[in-house]
Amino acid sequence: MGQPSSAISWPCPEVLPELHFIPPPLATVPRPNPHPPLATPDARHYLQMENDNDDRRPMLWAAIVPFFSLSVIVYVVRIFDRWRRKSTLSWVEASITVTMAANVVTIALTAVATKYGFGTHMPAIPETDGRITVLLVVWMVGGVASGFARISIVSVTLRCTPGSGSRSTKSFLLWTVIVFQALSIVCPVSMYPLSLSPHHA
Repeated sequence: MGQPSSAISWPCPEVLPELHFIPPPLATVPRPNPHPPLATPDARHYLQMENDNDDRRPMLWAAIVPFFSLSVIVYVVRIFDRWRRKSTLSWVEASITVTMAANVVTIALTAVATKYGFGTHMPAIPETDGRITVLLVVWMVGGVASGFARISIVSVTLRCTPGSGSRSTKSFLLWTVIVFQALSIVCPVSMYPLSLSPHHA
């Protein structure tokens, strides 16, 4: 009892046996913000991780991607053969060629913009910055051009390749490609405002 109160450590059961140590409420414990402000580098990293986690393709892509690759190879060989014979391309083949070239340019522009810090996989920069609109337009044009090119290539390949299956099989494959290509364009666009809106906190 003769010791000063400053020497008493807390908790002290000898002095206050009826009290027990109560931890502070959970609300007072600082926690990292799961949705940091969009203007910080941490927010860009967080949004990039969020987009990567959401970027899950259906398992059927494992069967469709080789089909795309084979279709592109067949189409390029046919175009090269037409060029070697000095024959004129049809309007379908010409439109596919132009679309593929535009898609390559779009991919190159997106890669340059990403390299020089104008965005990431999806433009994770504040919406007040005008560059986000440019990148979004480039990304959308690339997706639509890629979809048109894939659908057209598959359609022309199925129609011009003998022995590739019955008419119903060709229609099924073509509509499968169309549906999955539409989903690959619509799903990221529908998630875009949710991922990058400043009100999403």
